[in-house]
Amino acid sequence: SRRQISEPFYLEIAAAIMDEFDLAGDDLLMARVPIDRDDWPARYVADKRVDGLILIDRAIEDANLARLEALGACFVVWGPQLPGQRYVSVGGDSRSGAASAVEHLAGQGRRQIGFIGGFGHMVETEARRIGYLAGLERAGLPHSEAAMIYTDFSSAGGRDAMRALLDRMPGLDAVFVCSDHMAIAAMDVIKTTGRRIPDDIAVVGYDDILHVHPCGIFLKLLTGRINILLELLVSGSDFEFFTEGLQNTRQINVTA
Repeated sequence: SRRQISEPFYLEIAAAIMDEFDLAGDDLLMARVPIDRDDWPARYVADKRVDGLILIDRAIEDANLARLEALGACFVVWGPQLPGQRYVSVGGDSRSGAASAVEHLAGQGRRQIGFIGGFGHMVETEARRIGYLAGLERAGLPHSEAAMIYTDFSSAGGRDAMRALLDRMPGLDAVFVCSDHMAIAAMDVIKTTGRRIPDDIAVVGYDDILHVHPCGIFLKLLTGRINILLELLVSGSDFEFFTEGLQNTRQINVTA
């Protein structure tokens, strides 16, 4: 994707992966590959630049995964399993997490719950959107397209999305945000309007990144337990042995 590698989410993942690789005596190469480029599988796999790949921020339609399979690449994907998937993926249950977030807010008496998502073409954003809608349905709350805004996972995007939601929904009393990074930005916007968190507007973030912890108890956290997942992703010094050991397991879910 085009998300900045400097985002806290990426930095925590990179740090955890690097720690595991260091213990195994291996090296880490980190790169950002745009979805609209189709040459990187050959560059990294066919040219033998790497022995294995960990892919993060998967798009719903990503032809490069089929290219990696055709090249016989050894790779693991971060995220939920998709229909027809033949490769290994490791991830938390974003649908259930988002649904639980909305149900929690509804249980607190919130009736106008907004949604701030990341890139609409990303698997995790779509899974959390589906969970958000499921949570509304279970709570008996109406669904409105005006209550859902997509952005780019950045702080600036989170701030713009929060302003737009407040303009669209004057009675907004809660918001589910698809990342903690954007949730912090959304909270800043809410505060500038004189509204109180959570008294006037409750906020739920996602990811459990470390730097949200000082923000107070009002940012409710749902976590994918990054360190646990990465231990699964890079366990052992032999990456090929790891994927062979998971050949009959297409999805690993870790429940917070």
